[in-house]
Amino acid sequence: MISVLIPTFNRRNVLERTLPTLFQQDFPADRFEIVVVVDGSSDGTMEFLRKLASPCSIHIVEQPHQGAAAARNAGLKRVRGELVLFLDDDILCPPNLLSLHASAHHGQSRRVVFGPIHTSITSAATLATDWTKNASLASTEMLNKGLTPGIGNLRLDPNSSISIDFLSRVGTFDENFESALETAEIALRLQSAGAEFFYLRNATVDHVFAKTSAQLAREDAFCYGRKDVLLSRKHPQYRPESVVGRVAEGGVGRSALRRVAATFAAFDRAIALPLWLCERFRQFTPFRRLGVRLLGQRKAVNFWRGARAEAGSWRTLEQEFGKALPVLMYHHIGPATPGTYPELTVSPRRFEQHLQWLIQLGYRGITPSKWQGWRTAGHSLPDKPVLLTFDDAYADTATYAFPLLKRYGFPAAVFVVASEVGGTNRWDQNVGSYEHRVMDLGQIVSWVTEGIAFGAHSLTHADLTAIPEADVREETVRSGELLAGLIGAPVSTFAYPYGFFNANAEAAARSRYDLAFSTEEGLNTLATNPHRLRRTMVLPDDGYIDFVSRLRLGYSPRRRVIAGLARLRRVWMRRGG
Repeated sequence: MISVLIPTFNRRNVLERTLPTLFQQDFPADRFEIVVVVDGSSDGTMEFLRKLASPCSIHIVEQPHQGAAAARNAGLKRVRGELVLFLDDDILCPPNLLSLHASAHHGQSRRVVFGPIHTSITSAATLATDWTKNASLASTEMLNKGLTPGIGNLRLDPNSSISIDFLSRVGTFDENFESALETAEIALRLQSAGAEFFYLRNATVDHVFAKTSAQLAREDAFCYGRKDVLLSRKHPQYRPESVVGRVAEGGVGRSALRRVAATFAAFDRAIALPLWLCERFRQFTPFRRLGVRLLGQRKAVNFWRGARAEAGSWRTLEQEFGKALPVLMYHHIGPATPGTYPELTVSPRRFEQHLQWLIQLGYRGITPSKWQGWRTAGHSLPDKPVLLTFDDAYADTATYAFPLLKRYGFPAAVFVVASEVGGTNRWDQNVGSYEHRVMDLGQIVSWVTEGIAFGAHSLTHADLTAIPEADVREETVRSGELLAGLIGAPVSTFAYPYGFFNANAEAAARSRYDLAFSTEEGLNTLATNPHRLRRTMVLPDDGYIDFVSRLRLGYSPRRRVIAGLARLRRVWMRRGG
């Protein structure tokens, strides 16, 4: 038997349209029941339901107004079916909805079945409906392409069904998340319990949307901001996928704009007037398009207002979710050697100056595992963290850099070409570089105990974008396994050789490592893809401004201008200028 559970609050006029679609199911009437929880309605809903003639069993539960989560929990106490299908009071169902859900559960006791929710053409003609329709279509398009929902998109929303037995193992809806994200919170618990979220693309329902733009952009968005903070705290694994995890994304400018918008109510009021005008002239396409964009911006403003309110202050929100990590990349630390690429060698004296600048600027070094602990569990980090990385594990790094790191109290990460431990830089010699020794096993093992983390850098320093997929996996996965065996410690990080990666390389890195580093420039935040972490390479003649820019922006603007001019000059010369 299937139990269809519907919470409702003051929606009699909508229920009169939606509930009959359940009476028209092609599923046997004696094999399903409808449980409607009336959550303190005062619009005559109870009178309507009592007079309703239903071909199946219908049970009415009445309670004081407590919200949808509490209403669903009250309904779960009354259901008698082996499966429960969650719906809302504004959902129009096709005749085969129950049959499709029932079939999808056959022999699958841990499956959560969910189908698309489209916006009904009978919805109110408003910008809020337009925005919701666009969001629904984007979500459906992603799922129809076969893309698996990330942890941040898991929900036990309307048009989802689950075995009552399996649901009972994780408990009911958390009523602390009332009005926002209660369906995400329970989905996270279900996933932790081993649930399979199964997308049933042909089980489409229509949503009769009736909220106003003000309700969507102010009340709902503000509440969502508060609950997103709460959900991240209760389920730390959700942090990287949370919206509040994007608080530092987009650089200093956008972060500052979010802060101002969340602090001053005038930002919300400034958007309200042009949004009202667009609503008035919605029938004209340019106004409708502009209105949808403005509605999205107003939602964002009120989301950050809600997040700030829940955190207590913007500073607290940034401390908890808005850390920005610069990752500095080095190769050689030692005397300049003829035949070596000059941009790869930083002198010991210059490197020591870099460490002194870091201390003066208030930066404190961390290891990759510290960053991962903050990302996924909310562990503490310094106010201004920085990660120093060294590619290729050259022996001169152990001779010159590591003692300086130890003296100044900085940890670091070194990426090792696993098959060349104790060997040379054959990958560079093949293109004319001078021969350099790389660290031997004794050097690596001795520095593991001194706060230096070692990660994999492939087996042979191959360009992972230019070799077959099977070789990509061998170079990526096998290098970590080999290195872990050599040093007798876990290896959970990887750096793409030359910084080059594609979908195959990223997938291989994701299958074996917590973190993978590229050479794309920029800062890293909670929202940064952990297998596309950004780094900026420190050059031997970087000045103080360059160095500070790499720390605060993730790149040097001066260097970018110089590189851009050099490219233009090469193009000009090729054209015979």
